Amino acid sequence: MLVCQFGGMLRWVTLLSGLVECLCFAGIAFGWASMAVILKREGYFSDLCINTTGANSSVYTDCSGQDEQLSLVFTIASMMSRFITLPNGFFFDHFGTMTTRILAM
Repeated sequence: MLVCQFGGMLRWVTLLSGLVECLCFAGIAFGWASMAVILKREGYFSDLCINTTGANSSVYTDCSGQDEQLSLVFTIASMMSRFITLPNGFFFDHFGTMTTRILAM
């Protein structure tokens, strides 16, 4: 009976810790559009912005290089999260949920 009660409590702990992990770490992938705006404002990759003269002699800042670098960061991060699923499945099968989650953190 004690094992059954502990198993039920362990499921709740696993659920709650999974929710905390999603709240803390899933925002990078799902909130990238908002985060890219903040990163631009903070000046990440701002050295790639150049001053350019337009057709009517107006000067503007071209930050296409900055946009490309931020897109590259997102592309690499999202692809790595897809490629890590195979080793992650191996760890789940051989070591269990708790050990895999601790290694992931």
